[in-house]
Amino acid sequence: MAVGVVNLTRRGRYLLAITIVCFLLSQSLLGLCITSWSVYVCTSVSPTLYSEKSEVTFVFTVTGMYGTHVLFHNLTGIKICQRCYLQAHKKSTRNLLFVWTLAGCNTIINMLILAILAIKISKHIARSLRHSMEKGMHNYLKDPYWKNAIDKLQVMMKCCGVAGYEDWYEFTWIDEYHVDINSEVVKDFQTSKERIHLPVTPWSCCRIDYPMQCFHDPLQQSESAYLWKEQPTVVLESIQEKGCLALLKRPIEVALIGFIVLTSLIFLLQIITVLLSRILYTSCRNAILLDCINGIAPGWIFGRGDCGWSRGPGLYELVEGTQTSYSTINSSEEAKDQRSVKIKSPHSKTNSKDSNTTTTSKSDEEPVSSCEEDALMLR
Repeated sequence: MAVGVVNLTRRGRYLLAITIVCFLLSQSLLGLCITSWSVYVCTSVSPTLYSEKSEVTFVFTVTGMYGTHVLFHNLTGIKICQRCYLQAHKKSTRNLLFVWTLAGCNTIINMLILAILAIKISKHIARSLRHSMEKGMHNYLKDPYWKNAIDKLQVMMKCCGVAGYEDWYEFTWIDEYHVDINSEVVKDFQTSKERIHLPVTPWSCCRIDYPMQCFHDPLQQSESAYLWKEQPTVVLESIQEKGCLALLKRPIEVALIGFIVLTSLIFLLQIITVLLSRILYTSCRNAILLDCINGIAPGWIFGRGDCGWSRGPGLYELVEGTQTSYSTINSSEEAKDQRSVKIKSPHSKTNSKDSNTTTTSKSDEEPVSSCEEDALMLR
């Protein structure tokens, strides 16, 4: 029994072909979006990272490659759709459609696996970013590399600390070699007896557009040290309050979530496109087998004659079973009987080739179906 049988007129096949092209263009556009966003992350976001740069670049290089594959795969599908509509009688059309379908399914399966892994990748990158920033803050005054990296990050991103400016107050990044722990000012501002925790932030936390002096270090700005206790709002107005981690994660998380959403849409569109392409191809092929290119011909997802399947109604039975019958089929009973006789007796069909040079295909290429396959589908 045929699965997904749809009887289509010539206009119906034309409209179906247009619909498939629209689906293919939509998938191409989605693939272009994936590629473009991946390129943006690799060129604009990844350079701002340090220890995670290689990981992020690798992940979005892979997503960009799959996006490019989706783009070209669906552009190729437009040409194959054209062949299904105009050249369904050729055997190469069937083979191309089969290979194209397998390639698309393989790509979508790989993209689905990558989309599932993207959730874990996003969490891993977030943890790695936090760990990297905390390490850099702890070594801010000990390692010039980390000092330059943190200052550059906070100035470019206009942020301060991991989650906020208070991280600099709570992290142990200043030790006894940098301040005089016996100083009265240090004792006055120190919030912990076990570790040196002071309300000090690097200069890179300062607001560039602040019209007055930036208050980021009460130990060096001793004349204004009273502001940290008497007018803390003035101090906060001069420095960046938002953290850097959220700003770093945002484009990466948005890109990964977008990749998951777009992959889901491509998956659904690909399934619909494959099924519609199958119906279009079989309907156009069956129209040629029925000698009614301008008439009604059934198309299906899987039916008689596919992969040697021999069960279910034949083409004539499917056409005669419809409520709307085409005039050429109803008025060609004799042609139908003669065609059946030719198919049932291969020897007579061989002899008729000598007297009749007319073929169903104008091309020299081997037709899509042999005599046995024709008989299998028409009976």
